Amino acid sequence: PKFWLAFASGVGLPSDMSGIIPGPHQDELRAKVAEVFLGRTRAEWEAFAAERDCCLEPVLEPSELMSDPHLVARRAFFEVGSMTQLALPITDRDAVHTAPPAQGEHTDVILREAGFDDARIQALRAAKAIR
Repeated sequence: PKFWLAFASGVGLPSDMSGIIPGPHQDELRAKVAEVFLGRTRAEWEAFAAERDCCLEPVLEPSELMSDPHLVARRAFFEVGSMTQLALPITDRDAVHTAPPAQGEHTDVILREAGFDDARIQALRAAKAIR
């Protein structure tokens, strides 16, 4: 409720609890809020949000994500090889992330663990059944 009240009073909408109560009035209110948003630039909304505690954040362009101060502070991205990955809440931020193995990189090890001897592995490779 406090975020709605802060937003509504800041943009000149009725700052009462009716704005967060479900009902048929929501369609009209949604249209008013959309009109309010269209009336300011992103920079103006960022300034507005900086002055009020109303949980208002810009929608970032993909090119802006990597340098966003909040995402940088949360260590939201990490590199694996040449690819940038998005960290999940359960991602160990201190882990060393490595690129996945190349195709066929572990074939011999896996087949040996499965009981194949070198001759059988070479026969499969000669038959182009494996790399």
